[in-house]
Amino acid sequence: MIDSSKLKEGITQLFDAFSEYNNKVHQQRFQIIGENEEEIQLKAGASKDDFPALRRHQIPLMPSNLHAILRDIVSVSDKAINGKY
Repeated sequence: MIDSSKLKEGITQLFDAFSEYNNKVHQQRFQIIGENEEEIQLKAGASKDDFPALRRHQIPLMPSNLHAILRDIVSVSDKAINGKY
C-alpha cells in the first residue's frame, strides 16, 4: 500500500534523479563534440528550487539550454497573433 503522505516527497526525489540524469547526458553529448559546458553556478542561498518552471520542465541550468529557451520565447512572442507575450 502507498503512503500518500510520502507521495510528494517520492515524486520529487524521482524527478530530481531524472533531472540529474538528463544533466549528465547533456554534458556527455557536449564532451563528445569537443565542447565542455558547465552547469551555471548560483549565488549563495540560491538553489534550483528558485526556478520552478525550469525544474518542472526538466531544463538543466546549462547556458545552451537557457539560450535555446530564450530564443524560443522571443520567437513565440514575434509570431503570436492572439496577444502580447
